[in-house]
Amino acid sequence: AAWALARAALGPPGVGARPLPDKNELANACFFTYRVGYVICDSGLSPEEAQEAMSEKRCNEDFRLMGSDFQRRVVQHYELGERPPLEEAMWLVTAPENFQLRTLKECSAMQVVAYILLAEAKLHVQGPPPLHAEAADLVRLALQQAQNVPEEVYASLSRAWPLERAMQRFQEVAYSLRMHIGSRAESPSLELVVCRCDEDLAWIGDLS
Repeated sequence: AAWALARAALGPPGVGARPLPDKNELANACFFTYRVGYVICDSGLSPEEAQEAMSEKRCNEDFRLMGSDFQRRVVQHYELGERPPLEEAMWLVTAPENFQLRTLKECSAMQVVAYILLAEAKLHVQGPPPLHAEAADLVRLALQQAQNVPEEVYASLSRAWPLERAMQRFQEVAYSLRMHIGSRAESPSLELVVCRCDEDLAWIGDLS
């Protein structure tokens, strides 16, 4: 799809480009003011046409991810077992790399948790490592991003976001699935019967 991404903290109207927050603001304020805004254009447009459509305000500019809302839903997922915000996480993870790096600087936990959420979902769909490596790759990227966060900032973020719980949960699910797969005597099989129109189905009884 042809789309562009803009992100800014809410501020007084008329103010120019907002500088990156210092470490105290990053640790304590991005939850309340930070937002990620998406400009979504027709997927059939070329990059040049999409740029023109954006300049003419013909694209959808209504989709927003609020840091505080994403934080609330993540906490409710890990603490109360509510539905994980996978759609929001997918938007964050599939953004262009330069936009992800900016989110990582401005509201680090939002980006890191998104990767871990999707990694856990991959475990249920594809299976745990080493059978499938995609979930492990997502966690590896999350850890690499977390290492770029200053230690004192990460410590503050961990008190407000369930970063450690998310990683622990991923490990628990991976271990549980690995044990479950290992305990099966053989892989499950699936047989499909395709019948043609007006065909006598009496022979199906012989299969039972």
